[in-house]
Amino acid sequence: MVMLQEYKAIDIETIANEDVIDRLPDPKVDSRLKDPDKIKAAIEDAKVKQIADMALSPLTGRVASVAVYDGNFFTFEHLHTTKHGSNEKDLIEHIFSNFIGADESNYATRKIITCNGINFDIPYLYTRAMILRASIGSIPMTVYTRKYTCDYHIDIAQVLGNWSHEAKYNSLDKMSRFVLDNKKEDFDVTRIIDIIESGDVAELKKYNEKDAQLTFEIAKQMNGYLF
Repeated sequence: MVMLQEYKAIDIETIANEDVIDRLPDPKVDSRLKDPDKIKAAIEDAKVKQIADMALSPLTGRVASVAVYDGNFFTFEHLHTTKHGSNEKDLIEHIFSNFIGADESNYATRKIITCNGINFDIPYLYTRAMILRASIGSIPMTVYTRKYTCDYHIDIAQVLGNWSHEAKYNSLDKMSRFVLDNKKEDFDVTRIIDIIESGDVAELKKYNEKDAQLTFEIAKQMNGYLF
């Protein structure tokens, strides 16, 4: 059992980095295709999928927003624009100054809860920080990506999957339904760019915060049983 009041649940949302679309390699299609029209259509379809998948990699995506929940209160921050000159570096430095890494006020390492953060959220944040040369303090990524420990990072997907390949099947929505009898908010993540550019981020805020809350509540249910 751990003292959950020392932990904060963190969830990030990501988007494609439109500034690097021209750096994407040409997509490959089935070499068995011979008809020029079919080849052209296959290339176009592959390009669409390639762009759609950009948000999933820190090399081709951006951190769009972050929600943090400590069991009582929420914090939500987001990009002001998704276009060139976005404030992503400021957003990432804010995350590392307040929620991840070293807490300089008491010389401690901040403790976090995520869902699949070992494989996604943490590497994404640290890699984007590296690319943008953002200030992250003195705690390297490996402190938060260690397996078989919940000292600084409780990854509920990994814990439920017993740190095995089974963890990848433990989506937040699936765990929420069967552990909490709850579920994620219905939301189309492909709309995040349009939502941020509109200036009305209420829908994104609700979705992001709900994910953070569900993550914390699942960890609370696990505490004393699985760790």
